[in-house]
Amino acid sequence: KNNRSASGGLAEDPNLRGRSERTKSNKKYRKKKSKRKYKRRQHSHEMDEHSSDSTEDYEYQQWNDKRTMLLDRERARLMAHWKAEAEEEAYHRSQRQMQRDRDFEVWRYNMWRRYRKWTVGLETFVANLPLTIGAV
Repeated sequence: KNNRSASGGLAEDPNLRGRSERTKSNKKYRKKKSKRKYKRRQHSHEMDEHSSDSTEDYEYQQWNDKRTMLLDRERARLMAHWKAEAEEEAYHRSQRQMQRDRDFEVWRYNMWRRYRKWTVGLETFVANLPLTIGAV
């Protein structure tokens, strides 16, 4: 069986196409990585030449890392606080909604009783009307 296409390459097989794309992306990644390594090496050589700058940069980097860590802790603490507030607010909101629902049910029941009482009274009046007219 011939797996070659008209252009001379491999036939359009999804498995093979995926591999070639992955290989291309791996090559790009390796190339970028090597460039970064090269730049880091160049930067470290420059820093060795300026040792006082190097210690200052190192101290600044340590301070910056510590600051970042403290800010992350504060952010996590605030997020936990806000989450607790939101949960509490949601609980109170649901309680208020349940109370509104109960109040509505009571109101509806009372209205139904009043309506029923009125219709029974009206029914009695209408039923007794012929007797009243006949008596007059």
